[in-house]
Amino acid sequence: MNRWIKAIIITAGVILGLWLLVMFVVSPIGKVVVEKKSPDFIGRNVEIGTLRVDPFLGAVTIKDFSLKEVNGDSVFVEFDKLYVRLSLPKLLFKKVQLRHIWLNGFSVNVEQKDSVFNFTDIIERFNKDEDEENDIKDTVPSSWKVLLDDIRLHGGKIGYCDISNDRAWKIENINLDIPGLHFDNHQTDAGLSLDLPDNGGNLNLKGSYNVAHGVYSLFVDMTDIDLNQALPLIQDYLNIKQLDALVSGNLKANGRFDDMSSLRVEGVVEVDGVDIRDEDRQTVLAAEHIGVKIESVNPMAMVVKLDSIIIDSVSVNFVRDKNYDTFSRLIKSNSNNKQKANENLDESEDLMTQAEELENDSSVVEIKNKKPLPDIRINYLLLKNSVVHYVDRTLPSKFKYDISKISVRANNVNLRGKQNHIMIGANLPNGGSVMANWKGGIDLENDNVKLVAMVRNMQLKDLSPFMEYMFAYPIKSGSLSVTSDNTFVYGRLDGTTKLDILNMELGKKTRNDAQLKRVPLKTAIEMLTDFNGKISLTLPMAGNINNPKFSLRKIVMGTIGNVLLKATATPFAAMARSKGFSADDLEQLGVDLLTPDFNLEQYAKMDVIAEMMQEKQDLQLYMQQSFNLEDAMQQLAVFNLKRDYFLTQHPSIDGSKRLSLVEIEKVKAIKDADKGFEGYYKPLCKKKGKLYEKALDYYGADSVKNEILRHAEIRNKILTRYMVEQKGIDKQRVEIRTAADASLVVYKGKPKYDIKALVKQ
Repeated sequence: MNRWIKAIIITAGVILGLWLLVMFVVSPIGKVVVEKKSPDFIGRNVEIGTLRVDPFLGAVTIKDFSLKEVNGDSVFVEFDKLYVRLSLPKLLFKKVQLRHIWLNGFSVNVEQKDSVFNFTDIIERFNKDEDEENDIKDTVPSSWKVLLDDIRLHGGKIGYCDISNDRAWKIENINLDIPGLHFDNHQTDAGLSLDLPDNGGNLNLKGSYNVAHGVYSLFVDMTDIDLNQALPLIQDYLNIKQLDALVSGNLKANGRFDDMSSLRVEGVVEVDGVDIRDEDRQTVLAAEHIGVKIESVNPMAMVVKLDSIIIDSVSVNFVRDKNYDTFSRLIKSNSNNKQKANENLDESEDLMTQAEELENDSSVVEIKNKKPLPDIRINYLLLKNSVVHYVDRTLPSKFKYDISKISVRANNVNLRGKQNHIMIGANLPNGGSVMANWKGGIDLENDNVKLVAMVRNMQLKDLSPFMEYMFAYPIKSGSLSVTSDNTFVYGRLDGTTKLDILNMELGKKTRNDAQLKRVPLKTAIEMLTDFNGKISLTLPMAGNINNPKFSLRKIVMGTIGNVLLKATATPFAAMARSKGFSADDLEQLGVDLLTPDFNLEQYAKMDVIAEMMQEKQDLQLYMQQSFNLEDAMQQLAVFNLKRDYFLTQHPSIDGSKRLSLVEIEKVKAIKDADKGFEGYYKPLCKKKGKLYEKALDYYGADSVKNEILRHAEIRNKILTRYMVEQKGIDKQRVEIRTAADASLVVYKGKPKYDIKALVKQ
């Protein structure tokens, strides 16, 4: 018995001795070897405080580890303690099982200069070794299995520094727990949590993965993640100085690694306190709250189904300057794009000409290689309590306009759908309002859309800087209401916009280089204003939005400009509409070639024109008499023949005097085939041919022509005297004449006066 006890004691002593030998001899040797050989193996210096190897437990403990940078002056990776334990019995069954991998207090410092990282040399070294190993291909499948259990990474830090752009950020308190990482049919679970620096929020991840089936799932829980932490990355693309926003929410993603289209994402994301500031630290976009409830997202299939989007209190500050606007300034672009943007701001082409071209363009512009719209569906959309602050510094005076109480509400929005219904509302300064109703598809270029918009009680004085820029006249007072009914059919706009302007008053002209300088706005407004101080305009809106030159602003301003030009070019027609007359009534005055006088209806029309001339003292009346000279000579020659016959039948009438209108009508009533008339002219007219040929030969063509022109001149004098002497119009403002003989020879149409009014500029 004593011998067995002695044997056990001796055996235990030997084992303990071996253990102590390994612990106190092998471990220090291992530490020295690692530190000495690290430059050859990894190209860096490694320092280890303590390295302990326990061969009986299959455990290795490393304390105070640091991996230096290439220059040896700073640390790339370091940790307080690493404990790894291997299950030795499992090796007998061709299983490599690491029962514990514990890493505490690790820190990684990543540096980047241009496209080179401080670990690029390590990657290149190992890639070279792998290439050499791949020269000998191993085609025999391994029967070994690898199991990693109880992986813990606690108290970690990762720092990042972009030397080229002088940017840095750090993630702290990184904790990773993986109960088991299996490369067989078992499921792998993992959990990761980390704190962003400067109280930048907390991120928790939980995932599971089955290697054999390729099935994975991931749960993401975010608490007050400060997006300002990502500012260095965003600044590579945007000129943003500050980005404040706190992101919270939870997301769930699952799918298969061998089928990326199987990815599905659902959950809730909430963003609070959004404040995006430009390089001058001026707020560009802000929002109190954005909430998105995700029903299902499949990125590969471009399918996004959202249960709801609720956005509260958005504020947009948009500034347009001569060389940029707020949003174009945020986007980093090359000089060519900036030059192109500047050219777009400087519109040298005439707006009205472009508007006419676009309106008349009925061609269909083909959109080639157009990508299909993503399948985005939103069950409920709400934007409320929002505001847009617009400032335009390109105008003669600063233009500031605030649109408040903006709301957008919609149900069942579908980007690919054809039956969307979106309602929009907003308040304008000083009591105005805007409402819009959208029905149809979202893609104006390829869908059918019905868009009705209304503006009520917009105060025109608020638009004075813009009107001064466009027309050179500031606005002192007035209000505007607009109703616009538009239909888009596959990109073709067909609509009508009605403008009602009340009590519009303009100031004095301030400049001569306005965009629509050839439009005499002040006179046009006077022409269009009725006796109640109201202007009503109906504007056709047409154009192909697929045309690269299409611009709704050009369409609107060009159409208004054309209406105003027409009002000043034909002011009587414009004023006639304001007084309830037909526009054609005052644009022409009929002429009776057989008499130099006018009837009561014609004088009544001249009375209306005279009244308008008295109201608008800056109008110049211009009337030109036109008729076909040959037709007039034929008619007058036959009329004279009938007149002479009529006088033989009525000897009491003094033929040396002008016939009355009643007598003239009786002469006109004599028919060519009247027996008495035939008996009168046949003995007198010897020339063969038609009646007017006989009459012209009898009286002489030159004599008839002179009489025609004399009658025309008498008519001119009668109208001039009537307007000047009886209606009190200044003679300098009245010009009434007959067209030149050459024009009368080729003229085709009814005998008439063309009436125009020239506006004194």
